[in-house]
Amino acid sequence: MLYLDPDIVINRSLEEFYNLDLKGNILAGATHLFGRLGKINLLRLGIHKHTDIYINAGVLLIDLKKWRETVTLGQILTYISKKHRTLFLADQDVVNALFADHTPPSTSGSITSTKRPSAYSPNPRRVTSG
Repeated sequence: MLYLDPDIVINRSLEEFYNLDLKGNILAGATHLFGRLGKINLLRLGIHKHTDIYINAGVLLIDLKKWRETVTLGQILTYISKKHRTLFLADQDVVNALFADHTPPSTSGSITSTKRPSAYSPNPRRVTSG
């Protein structure tokens, strides 16, 4: 299943991502928060030993059958209850923390997300973020 948040801007074909071989993993997602901030989130969630990417929960390719076999609603709610004070990007943090071991490393670089307005404009010099 391909899940896309309604507020994303797609500026190239998703065909390659949609046809991505999950290699037995549960999900793949757009990489998000690169550099120091990405590393801080991996450390904050305690998943830095399992993965080197932090994914955007708004762009996911999901094997729903595997998801339901591996992680229960109870596990999700328990995680949120225990970690709610440290969840800054709640849905993304939960997805990253619970599925770090179930995301293919090849996801990195195949699709990315950004909050930079210039990435969405055909004429970046005319975009302001104010």
